[in-house]
Amino acid sequence: MARSGEERAKSELGVRSMRALMICLVVMLSVASAHAERRVALVIGNSDYQHVTELKNPYNDAKDMTQKLKELEFEVVEGVDLDLRILRQL
Repeated sequence: MARSGEERAKSELGVRSMRALMICLVVMLSVASAHAERRVALVIGNSDYQHVTELKNPYNDAKDMTQKLKELEFEVVEGVDLDLRILRQL
């Protein structure tokens, strides 16, 4: 028994709806897994260099950057005027 044009259209609509639902599900799952990743930032504000002129405002720049990254849900490791020995410990 042949299906009518209306029945075929309903069937195709159902298939399209199912495909759209599956695509939405895949996108939602991928976004959820990307959001679950650990986000870590290292912010260093050094001004006391041996062989370079002193920078004007690294302390405030580092603090501002740290604040913004924390607002964006980063875990921040911050350091200001650190020597090489301490930097290696981070």
